[in-house]
Amino acid sequence: GANLSAAQTERVERALTRALGPIAKLLVKRALPGAGSEAALWERLAAHIERPADRDAFLRQRPGG
Repeated sequence: GANLSAAQTERVERALTRALGPIAKLLVKRALPGAGSEAALWERLAAHIERPADRDAFLRQRPGG
């Protein structure tokens, strides 16, 4: 999995929580081992967001997004 800092993990978790609510914490925990990078983690988690506008809003919160 990706060797992400706590700050990176918290940033993606906060963004996903805004999109999906409290289930985000579990989704991040499950996605971390298979993510090879921070970018891959954001993409994996974006797949859980059904509405394209919400998914795009989530991805815009990525560093450099």
